[in-house]
Amino acid sequence: MEYDEEQHFNRYRMTTLQVYPKSVIVAFDRGIWAQRCLTHEVIRGGGYSRPKPPLFPMDGGRNYQRAFRDMLADVLALSQDWYPTIRIAHFEVEAWLYARDAAEQMRQLLERKLAAA
Repeated sequence: MEYDEEQHFNRYRMTTLQVYPKSVIVAFDRGIWAQRCLTHEVIRGGGYSRPKPPLFPMDGGRNYQRAFRDMLADVLALSQDWYPTIRIAHFEVEAWLYARDAAEQMRQLLERKLAAA
């Protein structure tokens, strides 16, 4: 299971989503993820974007690395006969994350994601 904060939604992640093989089964809505990538074009600076050698030594390297690692988690899970990676986005839980019924709402969210996978 992966939790995607807002820095996971950017043009680099959009690029990885566009090249997923059709056979890759995911436990999140690729269309919603892609739409969020298009609407969150602002790339955060500071530690969120620092270079990450050796593969991503350029400015914004952490953003490239994050998109690459997210793609690997999604694609490689199935190649290892694991269940699809469940992704939970910040925008899916922020309204109720600290509510009294958060555990029940999380259970329902997970059930919907697993049923759609």
